[in-house]
Amino acid sequence: MLDNLKGRLVLFLDFHSYSQRWSTPYGYTAKLPPNYREQKRLAEVAIRALELVNGTKYTTGSTDKITYTIAGGARDWVFDVICPKYAYVIELRDKGQYGFILPRRFILPTGIETWEGVKAMGLDVAEKLYFDSYFI
Repeated sequence: MLDNLKGRLVLFLDFHSYSQRWSTPYGYTAKLPPNYREQKRLAEVAIRALELVNGTKYTTGSTDKITYTIAGGARDWVFDVICPKYAYVIELRDKGQYGFILPRRFILPTGIETWEGVKAMGLDVAEKLYFDSYFI
């Protein structure tokens, strides 16, 4: 069954709370994926779009580098087994003041700004897929 999915998924997003990070593979090792620069570039596209909404600041990089070594993450498994071009863990608001119990007043702004980031990623990926396939 996994063979049917391999290479067909382009983008994988795994949402968590909290820390305001858009993390790339890998979490279980200091090794970077072969397309790390491209994954980081796309995360920066999302972060810029997200920040324009409410000014919320996110960081990006490999999980091992910007957080700590974390084994057993879905993002790493999907990236290595299903092989999408892009895979991320998105840790939403906040940076620790409220932690896992984000006050209700922040829920909608978090959703709106996150959607803008995801939408910017989707448009960027769609444009690359269109032009890459168009010029093959």
